[in-house]
Amino acid sequence: MQKFKKILIKIPFKLLIFYFVLSSVVIILNKTTYDLSFLNNFKSEFVLNIIAGISDLNIFHNSIKSIFYFLYFLDIILIIFKIILKNDSIKVMIVNTFENTKVNISTKYMYENKDFYKDLSKDVILLGDNYLSYTAIVRELDKYVENFMEKKEEKYYAFAGILHTPYILRLGYKVGDQTYFKLFHKKRNDDTFKLLVDKKEYSGNYPKLNVEKKLKESSILIVSVSTTFPIIEEQLNKFDIENNNYLGFETVEKGFDIITSEKQIDYYKDVIFNNIREVVRTKKIKQIHLFISSSVAFTFALGQGFSKNYDPSVIIYNYEGQQYTWGLNLFEKAENSIVKPEENNIE
Repeated sequence: MQKFKKILIKIPFKLLIFYFVLSSVVIILNKTTYDLSFLNNFKSEFVLNIIAGISDLNIFHNSIKSIFYFLYFLDIILIIFKIILKNDSIKVMIVNTFENTKVNISTKYMYENKDFYKDLSKDVILLGDNYLSYTAIVRELDKYVENFMEKKEEKYYAFAGILHTPYILRLGYKVGDQTYFKLFHKKRNDDTFKLLVDKKEYSGNYPKLNVEKKLKESSILIVSVSTTFPIIEEQLNKFDIENNNYLGFETVEKGFDIITSEKQIDYYKDVIFNNIREVVRTKKIKQIHLFISSSVAFTFALGQGFSKNYDPSVIIYNYEGQQYTWGLNLFEKAENSIVKPEENNIE
């Protein structure tokens, strides 16, 4: 059955409709008296092709009626199945950059197109702390997103995986917010990624998101977002937090499974982006240094919210070995995207 679904989803819907229309015309014409000679007055190549197609089908119809009607009804059945499958299909973008990570996906959709990208964990291990060479990974991911977004045949789209924070944010940004993406989350002790669901009893009862704001005379804005682990100011000292604007967003409760619904994500995103863009406007911010300790789903959704047209330069940093070791410039081309904190000119 799964093989049939894969074949059916690839059959062009327009082709099925075209055959249905032409066949219907042939059947109607064979049941009635008609004269199509007037169509010969048209010199349009399109019209002539239609006449030729009808004539060919008519010959086919008269020579083997039983096969013709079988194909006709089969076409109708395929159209019906295609409509049902289209309305209950999902394509999942799945990426991994961590070693020994298995991504098991569970949905209730009739057709699941699980688009596993190649395991990038070996590339990360091979490059080690040669962070500037991570541009190769960024380039690969950018290309993957382009290909994914070009081939959109399903009704719903989603994202799942376990990646380094900068890559997740970049993927979200590259996808953008024009296409609605469902989000998967794997609970800490589970083996399976499941779609976030907005449960009525939980709607609106989200852990409070506290906002800390410290404004200075600077065109630099440092932003921290923490729902999993706290991000303390001491961790950001190398970014001259004392002399730059600072916005801190922190849930009162923290943990791996704090983010549980899409509405919760939308609510937090509104709070975060409203505050960021207000400071950007009032302080004329030229660059944002972003630090995130949150779930993959929320980080991806944040990436979707950023816009090169509305936001200043954004650098998202990766935390490893108790420090922020490298960053990724969200809006730069892949070859210029990776930065190291000590090489950043923070004024």
